[in-house]
Amino acid sequence: MMIRRFKDQRALSFCTSTLGAVAVLGILMAPERAILWMTLLGVASGPSLILALSFMGLRARTQESAAALSLMAQGIGYLIAACGPVAFGLVHDHTGGWTIGLIGVIAVAVAQGLCGLGAGRLVKV
Repeated sequence: MMIRRFKDQRALSFCTSTLGAVAVLGILMAPERAILWMTLLGVASGPSLILALSFMGLRARTQESAAALSLMAQGIGYLIAACGPVAFGLVHDHTGGWTIGLIGVIAVAVAQGLCGLGAGRLVKV
């Protein structure tokens, strides 16, 4: 519902990414409140996925460009996502803890927010 209320979705993208980064930072800083942080992370990740999938249809001029954009974004996105758990596990094995991996997740959330600022603009491709 929120997607249709805005001319562009930059603020939504930035807010969901920021909320995700705050949630992971909360896990690092106050792990005893993990229920709160995991709830915030869930609240952030659901809309983030919906926005990412919506951008393909919202930004395409034609059905063909929507299909091409979807193929590129999902193909590369799922390839990167498939490497995430393996990389996270390797970082844990080499460092003996979760801190460096979680800092990496925060960095990904920041990158997601910056990409969302670009993808959320009201332009067609």
